[in-house]
Amino acid sequence: MKKAIFTFKTCLFAILLSACSEDDNLESNTDKFVTNISLEKQNAFTDEEIKLTFDAKNYDSISVSSEETSIDLTPISVTSYRITSNQQSSGYIDIFTRKITTSNDTIDQLEQVFVKFHERGTTNYQLIDGIDINNSNIYNLLLIHGKPEGITTETIENTTTDPDTEETTTVVNVYEHWHYLSKGFSFRSLKHTGNIISVTVYGTEWEVTLDNGTTATGAKYPYEIGAIGNFTNGIIVDDILSLYNGTIVISQNGNLKRFRILDFNASLADNQTLNLYFTSDNNFNHDGETDFDFTAYKDESVDYITFEH
Repeated sequence: MKKAIFTFKTCLFAILLSACSEDDNLESNTDKFVTNISLEKQNAFTDEEIKLTFDAKNYDSISVSSEETSIDLTPISVTSYRITSNQQSSGYIDIFTRKITTSNDTIDQLEQVFVKFHERGTTNYQLIDGIDINNSNIYNLLLIHGKPEGITTETIENTTTDPDTEETTTVVNVYEHWHYLSKGFSFRSLKHTGNIISVTVYGTEWEVTLDNGTTATGAKYPYEIGAIGNFTNGIIVDDILSLYNGTIVISQNGNLKRFRILDFNASLADNQTLNLYFTSDNNFNHDGETDFDFTAYKDESVDYITFEH
C-alpha cells in the first residue's frame, strides 16, 4: 500500500494532508521528514539570490525543484539551495521526500515555499522596481523594499462650492512620501487607503525635509526607465518629449520648471501622467501653451520624474 503525506506551506499557514489505513502507525507516518524551512527572503530582484535552508531526517530520497522554468536552483548542500532568476517570475519551490518502510510501503511528503523575483527599473512606466503604481500598497512596498529611510507627510485640503446651493464642501487628504534615499526614489501613498499613487525617480542628488525635522540627502536612481533611458548616462527633456505628441501643461516655480505630460502611456487603464522637472534660468514667456516653444528647453537635463495616476 502507498501512503502519502503532503504539506503546503506559506508564510501564513500550513496544511497537512495524510492518508493511511487503520493498521498503520499514525505517529510514525505523520513525522515530518523536512522541518525548519527558512527562506532568507521571499521577494528578491533578478540581480539577487534567495537562500533556502531546511533540516531533513529519516528519509530515503529527497529532491528540490520548481515547475517555474525561469527559476534556477543551485545546491549548496543537501539541505540548502541558492535560488535565482534572470527575469520577473514567481513560483513554488517543491521539497519532495520519500521513505520506504520495512513492509516496503512508501511515505511521500511535499513541502512548498513561494518566491517572487522582480525586475529593476521599468519598461511600461507603471511597474517600477516591483511596485505597481495605483495597484500596489504600502504593504507590498514593505515586503519588497523594507522600511523607508525617511517619511514626509503632506496634507492637502480641497474646498468646492455647489453653484446651486452655494454650500461648500471641504475634503482633507493626507499623503505619505516614503523616501528610499539610497535607492534614488520616493513613493507617495494615500494614507487612509495605503494605495501607492505615484513614484518619483531622481536624476541628481536630492534633499528632503523629513517629518522629524531633519534634512536628508538621496542618491541618483541608477536603473533603466523604459525608452527614456537612465540617469547614469543622463536624461534631457527631449528624451521624453520625443516619445510623446499629446497635451503638455507647463508650470514653473522660480528656476524649477515642470512639463506635465497627460496620458503619457495611454495604453494603461488610468492613462498615466508623467511630470518631468528641470532647472533653467530661461523663464517661460508665452501667450498660451499652443505658442510655447518647447525646443528652447529640449537640451536641459532632467532633475527628476514623477509617474502618477
